[in-house]
Amino acid sequence: METAAVHRDWSALPEDLMVVRGPSAVCTSWRAAFSAVRRVRIPIKDASPCLLYSCAGDDAHTATLYSPSAGAAFKVRLPGPAFRSLYVVGSDHGWIVAADEESNLHLVNPLTGAQIDLPPVTGLHHVESTTDIQGRPMYKCNLYGEYPYPEIPCVHKPEQLRLFLYGSAYLSCSPSAGAACVVLLLHRPDGQLSFARLGADGWTHIADSESVERASSFRCAAYNDKDGLFYLLSGECSVYTLDLNGQSPVMKEIVEGSENPEGEYAVGDEADDSTRKARDKVKPATPAATDIMESTAGVYHDWSGLPEDLMLIVIRALDIPNLLRAGAVCASWRASCTDVRRVRFPITDSTPCLLYSCAADAADTATVYSPSAGAAFKVRVPAPPFRSRYVVGSGHGWIVAADEASNLHVLNPLTGVQISLPPVTGLHHVESFSDDHGWPMYNVYGEDMWHPDSPTAYKPRQMRLFLYERACLSCSPSKGAACIVLLLHRTDGEVSFARVGDDRWTHVAKSESVQWSSGYRSAAYNENDGLFYLVFYNASIWTLDLHGGSPVMKNVVMGSSRSDDPIRSIVLAPWGEIFQVWRFIGVRWLDTPVKVPADYADEVINPRRESYTEEIELYKVDVSGLKLVRINSSELRGHAIFIGFNSPVLVSTQEFPIFKPNFAYITDDSWETICINMYGGREVGIWNFETEKLESLGDVQVAHPWLNWPPPVWITPSLS
Repeated sequence: METAAVHRDWSALPEDLMVVRGPSAVCTSWRAAFSAVRRVRIPIKDASPCLLYSCAGDDAHTATLYSPSAGAAFKVRLPGPAFRSLYVVGSDHGWIVAADEESNLHLVNPLTGAQIDLPPVTGLHHVESTTDIQGRPMYKCNLYGEYPYPEIPCVHKPEQLRLFLYGSAYLSCSPSAGAACVVLLLHRPDGQLSFARLGADGWTHIADSESVERASSFRCAAYNDKDGLFYLLSGECSVYTLDLNGQSPVMKEIVEGSENPEGEYAVGDEADDSTRKARDKVKPATPAATDIMESTAGVYHDWSGLPEDLMLIVIRALDIPNLLRAGAVCASWRASCTDVRRVRFPITDSTPCLLYSCAADAADTATVYSPSAGAAFKVRVPAPPFRSRYVVGSGHGWIVAADEASNLHVLNPLTGVQISLPPVTGLHHVESFSDDHGWPMYNVYGEDMWHPDSPTAYKPRQMRLFLYERACLSCSPSKGAACIVLLLHRTDGEVSFARVGDDRWTHVAKSESVQWSSGYRSAAYNENDGLFYLVFYNASIWTLDLHGGSPVMKNVVMGSSRSDDPIRSIVLAPWGEIFQVWRFIGVRWLDTPVKVPADYADEVINPRRESYTEEIELYKVDVSGLKLVRINSSELRGHAIFIGFNSPVLVSTQEFPIFKPNFAYITDDSWETICINMYGGREVGIWNFETEKLESLGDVQVAHPWLNWPPPVWITPSLS
């Protein structure tokens, strides 16, 4: 008690101890000391906006606040989760709305450290939790109604979902007001709306109803304190009010948007006219509505008038598809987009590009190199990381790739759109099980021809190397169920297929209409007759018709009697001829072994082993004799041929003189070598048929060197 009694009146504390302890409201002396500290710790002088961000020199829990009006910055520590792990999607009234790495949203006041949990992400009407094949948590998000794949759910890792799901969030008032605070959330698909009051355990979806004029395609929102309504801006610049004060949401249009059809953009003077027309179509509104329109939307009624520096900031942040669309808004936007596009997207035509992983980039980044433009650029692809994939086919601007669970996806690297194909267990001869340690495994039946009922066991990551041979697309997967993915796989060139949206693979088994169910080496789709053309192990050609109730296969070209089995590609020429390319692979031994990541060491038999192309032979179909005839490269009629895991492409060198006539541009598609040496050297170059040598593709390997994994592949760029 003697020690406690030393200073019964805390206002008499020594100044140095007072500065350590005190809040400012205790007394006059404490307030004076507190003010001195506050000027250093919190140099904010007013309520003008401050910039909140993470500074490289700080730990993950510390945020920096910079006040432009005070010209000073200071640090604040936030409660868990770490600030650097959050994805901020909104801020107002001194609070931020941020998603953690589980994609759940929280309200945080950076100055006070107060934090309030919002309803979980599974509280949204279209999100549910699931697990992957290894039992890890995942989310399934049903983007029903979103173009171009309205019926296909997307599966995301927890930390990834937030990036694709959340658009922006808005607050009606400070969360310190409790249940009076409404959080309005704009999210996928296509700008839908959900809201929650503080303390709610789920999100309320604003769906189509008699009182809701529209339920999607909103781009931003603001709350009006004067009338208690949210104001929403749609994709075509219409303005709606949203009343959440009653039992059910009520939405009304107060400003009619542009007359231009959705998806179309006015250019040049037309944009100015349509914008003026839209401004003239304001419906009668309350004084409060007029006030908010004048104070916010009125800054730049005509977006073509944005200052050039601000316009460039917006354009540089766009992904490639939106960058191209933004160039169609108006003349000034087109000029700015053109400058940015030359750097971001230097492709000038649809000739093949090389897609690969560059050593200097992150695992989710792919490099696209255009030989015709002589330029390379980077694209980020959705999970799983590009570097973890095994690409087994490409066509129409899309790749077919297997993830580390050996499940296949189709992906457009330029748009980032990805569609999951049926799981590997949807193949007729694959089943999953767990080993003695509980780890997931796969059994593949039929590999042992003497004991077809005895399965071969594979780890999930390993099986894709031994199971998949190559894949072929009938058209762009953007066409949905009209797109057929034809898969050649073990055992020994069996054939299965699936349409986009199927949940299983259909095995093309031996039947009265299918003479052989295995032994196929490559395939191509003929748009003229709607048939797949398959090359058999003896070089015979078979057509496969998948339009009826059952697959029908017919032999159209006889095979050869040669005993060797090179890599055979079938090429359908635009002038109607059918070619075969035979690529003979040799093996050589390196003095220095290739570097193999420790996690993959057991999947590489010999790091000194390298395959290479010894010879390439060309054949064409003799229509009269229905047989193959060997030809020289002049029969390519001045075209360059692109072969590898891609669907073979012939490019006219008269139209694109950058390419060498009657040469072959090749990438490594020797799956039999890849399956035993996934990190071995990969051939990429130009085959000279006269010298029978592989020439360099140019200095791209020096400027943007490719890794051996995944194997580089040709793609024909497309934004579909």
